[in-house]
Amino acid sequence: MANGLEMMLSTEVELLQADNARLREELATAQADAARYRWLRDLDEDPVMSLAAQYTDMNGSAVSISQRIDAAIDAAMKGEQP
Repeated sequence: MANGLEMMLSTEVELLQADNARLREELATAQADAARYRWLRDLDEDPVMSLAAQYTDMNGSAVSISQRIDAAIDAAMKGEQP
């Protein structure tokens, strides 16, 4: 009986280890995506890029590249045009 329990626990441990490995891969992918996104957003911190990326919206307000990126991503996720 103990042998059956050990086998069951061993199988469960293997499943959990596989799940853990899969989740670690997903996390690494998400972290890489987040790093790319932060790199794009950080263009606002570069004075030259920030100035070049600024434009005036219809209300006359300056809009930064990070605001434009956020709006474009949000619209695309909703299936809309930015």
